[in-house]
Amino acid sequence: MKTFYSTLKQTTIAAALGNMLEFYNFTLFSLFLPILLPIFFPADSHFASLLLGYLVLAVGFLAYPFGSLLFGYIGDKYGRKRALLLSISFMAIATSLIGFIPSYQQVGYLAPLALSLCRIVQGICTGGEAIGAGILVVEHAKKDSNVSFLGSIPAAFGTLGALLASIIVYLLTKHHLASYWRYPFIAALFLGLIGFYFRKTMSESPLFSQEAGSLKEINRNSDTSVWAIFRKTPLSLVAAAAVGALGTVPFYLIIGFLNIYLGDLGMITPEERVTLNIILLTFCAFTLPLAGYVAGKIGYFQIMALSSLATLIYAYLFFKTLFIGSYSSVLCAELVLLGISQFYVAPINAFISQLFPISLRYKGAALGYGIGMALFGGTAPYISALLIKWSSNNVTPFLYLAVISIIGMGGVILGQKLINRIKVFAV
Repeated sequence: MKTFYSTLKQTTIAAALGNMLEFYNFTLFSLFLPILLPIFFPADSHFASLLLGYLVLAVGFLAYPFGSLLFGYIGDKYGRKRALLLSISFMAIATSLIGFIPSYQQVGYLAPLALSLCRIVQGICTGGEAIGAGILVVEHAKKDSNVSFLGSIPAAFGTLGALLASIIVYLLTKHHLASYWRYPFIAALFLGLIGFYFRKTMSESPLFSQEAGSLKEINRNSDTSVWAIFRKTPLSLVAAAAVGALGTVPFYLIIGFLNIYLGDLGMITPEERVTLNIILLTFCAFTLPLAGYVAGKIGYFQIMALSSLATLIYAYLFFKTLFIGSYSSVLCAELVLLGISQFYVAPINAFISQLFPISLRYKGAALGYGIGMALFGGTAPYISALLIKWSSNNVTPFLYLAVISIIGMGGVILGQKLINRIKVFAV
C-alpha cells in the first residue's frame, strides 16, 4: 500500500510539474506578443502588424489537434511516459529557439517564418500534453481513489505555469526591462531539463508496465491507428470535443479577449489588466483541486451538468455586470464565471478518460478535447469581437457563451450515456 501511494505521488508531481512548464512556455508567447510585433511583424500600420501577430498566435491553437494525434499515437502504442517525455523535450527546444531568432530587420521574412514554425511546434506539444498528463495520473489511481481530484492536479499546475509566465512579463514591463524579453524564452531550455528529469523518474501507466503482462500485449497489438478513433468511437469523440469546448471557452473568453477589450475601452488600465489576470490565474490554480475533490465526492456527471447549467443561466448577467464600468464589478463578474467553470474543468481528465478504450484513450481523449478547444476556445476572442461589431452591443457575446454551455451540457449527457453503456471503458 505504501509503495502504491508513493508511486502515485511521484507520478502526479512529475506529470503536474511537466504540465506547468509546458503551459509556461505556451503562454509566454501570447503575453510577449505586444513586444514581439515590431520586432518580427513590421507593417504599414499597427493594426496590420497586430493581425499578423494574432494569426501566428492562432496557428498554435490550430496545431493542437495534430499534436493530439501525434503524441496520442505514441502514448497509445509505446506508453504515456514516452509521449510526455517527448512533448516536454520538443516544447523546451521550440520555446528556447524563439529567444535566438534574429529580428525582421536582420533576416527579413525568415524571422516571422521561424517564429511561426516554433509556435506550431509549441501548439503540437501542448496538444499532446494537456490531456496526456491527466490520463497518466488517472490511470495510476485506484478505483476507490478520488480520481477527479487527482486528475485536476495537472490542470491546476498548468494554470500555475501560465501564472508564472504572467508574473515574469509583469515584472519585466513594470521595471522597464522589456528589452530582456529573450531571456524567459531561453530559460525554457533549462526548465525543460528539470521537467524531463522528473518525468524520467516517474512510473509508466500500469496498463503499459511490465506487470501488466498480457494486457500490455493486447493493447500494443490492437488497432491503434488514427482512423480507429473515427471507426470505433465516433460518439465518444463528439462528446470529448463538446466537453473541450465548454472546458476552455470561459477561460479564453476572459483572459484572451475581455480583459484586453476592456482595456481598449478605457474601463481598466494596463496595470489593472495585468493584475486582474494574475488574480484570476491564481484563483483558478488553487480552486481547481478543490473543485476536483468535490466532484469526486458528488459525481462527475452531476457536477459538470450543474456547472454547464449555471454557466447558461449566468451568461447574460455576466456580461451585464462586466460593463457596469468599475474594476470591482469586472473582478467579481469574472471570478464568479471562472468559479462556476472550475466545477466543469476539474473533473474533465477523469470524465473524458472513461470515454475511450485503453488502446485509443490517449489520442481519443486528447484529439476530442483538442478539437473542442481549437474550434471553440481558441476562436472565442475572434467570435466575440465579431458579435460586438455586428450588433454594436458589448453584451451580445453572451449568446456565444450560452450556446457553448448547451454544447458542453450535451457533451456531458452523451458521454455519461456512453460510459454507462460500455463500463469496460471506465478507469
